Amino acid sequence: MMENENPAGPPDRRNSPVRRVISVCEARDIAVWAVASRRIVRHIPAGSYQLICPDAQIAEFETATAPEWAITGESLFSANCQPGMIRGKVSGENVRRVHWLFQQFIKINAIAGSELGDRDVVVIWDADTVPLRRIEFVAPGTGCLRFYHGREHHCPYFETIDALFGFGRQADVSFIAQCMPVRAGWVREMLREIEDRFPVSYAEAVLSCLPGKSGSEFSEYETIGSWLHQRYRDEMEFREKNRWLRSGSSIFGSGLSGCMAKGIFCLLGVRYDFVAIEKWRRPLSFKRILNRLANSRPWKM
Repeated sequence: MMENENPAGPPDRRNSPVRRVISVCEARDIAVWAVASRRIVRHIPAGSYQLICPDAQIAEFETATAPEWAITGESLFSANCQPGMIRGKVSGENVRRVHWLFQQFIKINAIAGSELGDRDVVVIWDADTVPLRRIEFVAPGTGCLRFYHGREHHCPYFETIDALFGFGRQADVSFIAQCMPVRAGWVREMLREIEDRFPVSYAEAVLSCLPGKSGSEFSEYETIGSWLHQRYRDEMEFREKNRWLRSGSSIFGSGLSGCMAKGIFCLLGVRYDFVAIEKWRRPLSFKRILNRLANSRPWKM
């Protein structure tokens, strides 16, 4: 299916098939978020926008965030996944990834515990990722959810998925792509399936499946995506044009505001839908950026 990647006009939030965009962020990423929050509202039409941050940082985020966002503290979604509980359940390499696991559970809880109906579409959007042009996550006509994809194949993620559900990798690509659309009821159904298989909460079940051999043994994107591919394959599609960049900090360095950054955003938006600002690296030159844009192959970072 061909995509209308950059329709004209501002997003119609009232009539958007996406009911909510959810992001989770901390103050250390607030400079990126200050830019991303405004561009998300501009380029991703949705009925509502929800940012989840540490309770103590709410006031700081209220100053930095676009006004369309509702800002909520983490404590509202942490009843079954408190960091202390996670710390007591993990071992080995996962001991140092407690907060990373906590943030993944927070995203899942924010969807499953929301007031949204089961057929309502939610987009999980990484807070360090900046959209460059209009993005539609629901295919017109069919109503299929449109997924970006990556090239990652991290075996421990699929070992955990197999332990949870009895099946492993489902797709030839990775669902780890900075964002993911999902119907709220699908997430609730997935959690019920886990809890039917294990005599504990889904978060405890996940933690019980992590051997601690690797610091990355659970991915909410890979888990949800694999489960959806197994259960709802006919209602999802991978994007024919999967144009996004990772490690965008190599391009921007520490400067995401000002005329130069706006110019780079415009240049990248000619070819790409969004860029992730994951790590601060040495900035690229304009010459190298233009060379990359002229190259028909995907940008390898």
